[in-house]
This record gives sequence, structure tokens and C-alpha cells, in this order.
Amino acid sequence: MNKEEILAQSRKENEDEGFDYAQNKGNYFGLKAICALVILFIITNMVNRHKTLTYADANYSVLSLFWGYLGFQQMGIYQFTKKKSTLVTAILAILASVIGLFGYMIEGFF
Repeated sequence: MNKEEILAQSRKENEDEGFDYAQNKGNYFGLKAICALVILFIITNMVNRHKTLTYADANYSVLSLFWGYLGFQQMGIYQFTKKKSTLVTAILAILASVIGLFGYMIEGFF
């Protein structure tokens, strides 16, 4: 293959390596966030063994995990793309995760 054929093939594939890299970094940050939240939930459940989990407790924890992953994934992507919509999504998702975490803690300790 010569140089022109390689360039033509690359254009056909239409892959953006920069976006793929940003996506991978976002997934990495999201995974770190979800691991931290899971550890926090495990510790909270160990402290509150005497109390049975209610439906609200389970919802708060799952929603906090979901929004935490999404928020930190978007934050990782934002670091590379600098798109405002990605930043807004990240901030709102992290805020929703924190609200879910507080809801879980309030229900768990009181």
C-alpha cells in the first residue's frame, strides 16, 4: 500500500482517535467513582447492620452509583473535548449522585 491508499482507507473508517481516547479516559474516571461509591455503601451497610434496608435506601444507592459513574465519565471526556454540554452533564450528574448519597446516608443513619 502506498501513502495515498492508507490515507483513503483511514478516511473511510471515519474514526476519531482523539474522541476514542477521551471516551476511554472518561470510562476510567467513571469506574474509579463507582468503585469508591460501592466501598462507601459497603461500609455504611456494615455500620448499620441492625437496620433493614428500605425500598428508598436501595433506590438512593443505585441512583447514586449510576449518576456518579455518568458524571465522572463525562468529566473525563470534558477534560479532552472542552465541550460545555459535556461539562453541564457532568456537573448535573455528579450533583444528582451527591444528592442520592446524602439521601442514602440520611435514611441509613436516622
